Amino acid sequence: AVDGVTDEIRSHCPALTYKQRLYGALSCIGIGFLMSVGATLALLGGKDHLSDYAVLYTLGNVCSICGSGFVVGPCRQAKLMFKPVRRVACMIYLSTMIATVFVAIYYADILLIFSLLIIQYCALIWYGASFIPFGRTCIAKACKKGCSYAGSSMGVEQ
Repeated sequence: AVDGVTDEIRSHCPALTYKQRLYGALSCIGIGFLMSVGATLALLGGKDHLSDYAVLYTLGNVCSICGSGFVVGPCRQAKLMFKPVRRVACMIYLSTMIATVFVAIYYADILLIFSLLIIQYCALIWYGASFIPFGRTCIAKACKKGCSYAGSSMGVEQ
């Protein structure tokens, strides 16, 4: 069954030259960046455009992910994304992207959209840090330090 799926994917994803992969990756990343900029510009319209922001930002992330798929190939990217070290972060990231778009289109609840965007962004950072040696350790230490600083500045003892 797995070989059939792999053959199916390969039939839709022909072998590309290095130059074609580079063009594909840069195009997807560029489109993702432009969508993110467009999302930020949508926020200038006020809170009424939060749904527009959420959809554009999320679709920009999807385009950027597709860009890295051009570099390593879709099968290898899926394997990398779902390695045990980053499986949970990846699932949270992908789930919140789907939930963000769904809520932004069908419910337009500002607080829920904003919460999903924060979770999505944090999951992206945690997911990305898994590719950097000691990246997650550095983030965890920075968060602990930031929390202790914030607590001490508010008079909370530890």
